[in-house]
Amino acid sequence: MHIKINSRDFSVTPALGKFIDEKMKFALSRYSQRIRVAELTLKDINGPRGGIDKQCTIKMKLNQFKTLVVEDTSEDAYESITACCQRAKRRIERHFNRARSQSRRPSHAQI
Repeated sequence: MHIKINSRDFSVTPALGKFIDEKMKFALSRYSQRIRVAELTLKDINGPRGGIDKQCTIKMKLNQFKTLVVEDTSEDAYESITACCQRAKRRIERHFNRARSQSRRPSHAQI
């Protein structure tokens, strides 16, 4: 799994970059062989006006040429990243559990 970090309207500090890398690897490590690229984008929606405006988007490109996207908005960039990584983990687990359960269903010819 390759991790890309993009930011719009503000810079990513080395500490924030390390935090993102650790959170992404921890959340998606179980499925890292099935994910080609995980791209995290941070955006400051309101700019200097403040408020709930740090938006985190994670786009996961899977080996099956499928893309899964999750998003979270929060007041703090760290909170937004943490929540978005948790959503990404749940979303990827749900995707692969569905794929596994559908492949185990008996076909109508076997019934």
